Amino acid sequence: MHLRVVPVLLLCLFASPAVSAQPAPGEDPVDTFFRLSGLEQQVRDLPEIIAQQFTDEQDLLDERYHEAVYAEIRNTFLADSLVQNARIYLIEHADGDYITEINAWLNSELTRRMNDLETESNDESTFQEREAYFQSLQENMPDERRLQLVERLESSTSATYYLVSVITDMYLSLIGIMSEYMDEENKIKDERMPAIRTSIMNELLPVYSNITLAVNLYTYRDVSDEDLEAYVSFYESDAGTWFADISYEVIDHVLNQATSKISN
Repeated sequence: MHLRVVPVLLLCLFASPAVSAQPAPGEDPVDTFFRLSGLEQQVRDLPEIIAQQFTDEQDLLDERYHEAVYAEIRNTFLADSLVQNARIYLIEHADGDYITEINAWLNSELTRRMNDLETESNDESTFQEREAYFQSLQENMPDERRLQLVERLESSTSATYYLVSVITDMYLSLIGIMSEYMDEENKIKDERMPAIRTSIMNELLPVYSNITLAVNLYTYRDVSDEDLEAYVSFYESDAGTWFADISYEVIDHVLNQATSKISN
């Protein structure tokens, strides 16, 4: 079984930008963080992503099992349950000081502007412009300072590593579901999963590192070095590091909770 390289669209789908909106009156700061950070939407998108993974891989199974697998995906990855589990985990592990600092940052003019750019750059209407920009990078890379800023953004958030980890873990969850409908000869044994995970990670990380670089160069192409420096500096701060880490922890937690149903 071999994972097809996931298209840029999935990167855009999963990298949900923060929501540009003010906190609701009386809203708990943790709920404000969950909503404004885009984390709630990322969690809610997980069932759609794993269903798309099966669509790409369904030819590995006899057609008569396809609907059963889709049904099991729907039953295992319930969006509302995932969101509720994510919220509970976040409440239990939230750092109040960091939450306050991050919420203020999410509502800053700079962050709202960056969110708008991230939304625009991921829109289907920009596909041709985005592809043309990617092609232009082969002969006309930005200057060294811009490259360093974008590389620092990636380094401080570990976004590519986290993304590939989640995609891989969802794929392995899918394997677990599909294996129920495979004959013994084709089933993937549990003891092989760690090696398969390593192989997939090694395959996708270089690909996605290049995609992330190109996407970020495109997204922030009209942002001044000074503003991008300020944006990157937040992610390099203690609060920014916690923001990146807790986001991955939340998604990892809800996936583990959901996939435990498969093994049980």
